Amino acid sequence: MEAPRWLAYLWRHGLFTITFRCVHFAYFIAGTLLGSGLLCAIEDLAWMDAYFLATSCMTQTGLSTVNFASLNTGSQIFCWLLILLGSYTLLLLLPLLVRLHRYRKAYHGRGKTQILRAGSRLFPAQLWNQEIYEDVVEYEAVVLLINIIIGYFFFFQIVPWASFWIYTSNYGPAEGILNQYGVSAFWFASFHSVAAFNNSGMSLFADSLVPWAADRFVLLLTCVSIVGGQTLIPVFLRLIIRSLRVFATNKSPFDYLLDHGRNVTTHLFPARETLVLAYMWISIQAVEFVCFVAFDWHRLGDTNNGQKLLNGFFQAVSTRTAGFSTVDFGLLSHTILLLYLLFMYISSYPIAITVRQTAVVEAERSHQRSNTSRYFQRTLRTLLFRDISLLYLSWFAITAVEQAHLDHDGHFDLFKILFEIISAYGTVGLSIGYPNTTTSFSARWSPFSQLVLCVVMLSGRHRGLPRSIDTGFNSGTRS
Repeated sequence: MEAPRWLAYLWRHGLFTITFRCVHFAYFIAGTLLGSGLLCAIEDLAWMDAYFLATSCMTQTGLSTVNFASLNTGSQIFCWLLILLGSYTLLLLLPLLVRLHRYRKAYHGRGKTQILRAGSRLFPAQLWNQEIYEDVVEYEAVVLLINIIIGYFFFFQIVPWASFWIYTSNYGPAEGILNQYGVSAFWFASFHSVAAFNNSGMSLFADSLVPWAADRFVLLLTCVSIVGGQTLIPVFLRLIIRSLRVFATNKSPFDYLLDHGRNVTTHLFPARETLVLAYMWISIQAVEFVCFVAFDWHRLGDTNNGQKLLNGFFQAVSTRTAGFSTVDFGLLSHTILLLYLLFMYISSYPIAITVRQTAVVEAERSHQRSNTSRYFQRTLRTLLFRDISLLYLSWFAITAVEQAHLDHDGHFDLFKILFEIISAYGTVGLSIGYPNTTTSFSARWSPFSQLVLCVVMLSGRHRGLPRSIDTGFNSGTRS
């Protein structure tokens, strides 16, 4: 079947191109539409509620216009699958698998496939021209990274799953919490390990993790899963590669990943940039924790000091990306809410800017001249302009539609709407909520406003993706 002439014309003249970003967006749109239809078939939900829930799950946001805890087990299992399908870590594999396929296709033929199979250890550089040798090493690096990411993906979910299951099955207070809410230890461990690692923010409890506010084991293990699933993926990947290199006999692919990791994937940075990312994360958590203790210490009621410190630390880790909460956000001070608003807004900036900056570094290594400092400034200005434009237009549209609520409902205000929008754009899922409800604040909005928020969630999920300059999405061989 031939493509339409107008489409062929656009393609031939470079006016229409299929980029990874387009494919990624199409995957999410198709997944959310299909997911909403299946949710309507499983659960008695209005289509807008089903689409909102499917979008929130796939984008790892966590906002919900229905009480997630009250859904039947089939709906919860399907949402669990949607969370996995939208996983940041899992989707890192797709460009690598495409790249692997293209390498094998390029070298397919008599005598050439054996080059890739034998590898750089049996075919050293002096036996082949430099370009072929570099292709072989890069091919090995791609295979190695695929195996590491697969192992990483399963390790960071299976170990917490087993830990949560064993703990909640044998520790009396934890068993009591699950019995009170009618949740089995197995299902809690299965769902929460995936939700935490993928920074979804979805919870089997109507009040998020408030029931676990005093449980150090559950909260601290959740924190490890949160940072391992998104914020510190580049740091953990580099540490794993350096550790495995010590025991490897063929160190060439390990060295290639450590020196030219951005040539292979978007989330493997040079040593300096990785260290800067780790320092930025520590600094942001420290600011959030100190401000929480300073401004809202007295708002946590009569809980003991240890629990207050635990909750302050947990919210510092969770607020930027995950969206779990152990405190009622409706009781927090406006100072802390403004701080959380800021950090939700910049949630993807450290990684997004590093992804673009390191792409320019790789381009310079390939003799493609570019001023890294000027590109960093231009990238930051572009991100800020694009983000602010989208957020303002969304805020304006929702405010216009919800004007009647703003005029007559004292629980509606512009700040709560903005907080919900930025939470959606940062794919965080925190919500100030509405009195006497167990859903997000957006549950009180009209269907049109909820649809606008779905667009915001989808846009926010894709704002960290690089553009065409990125070398991590280029495939093929040098020779």
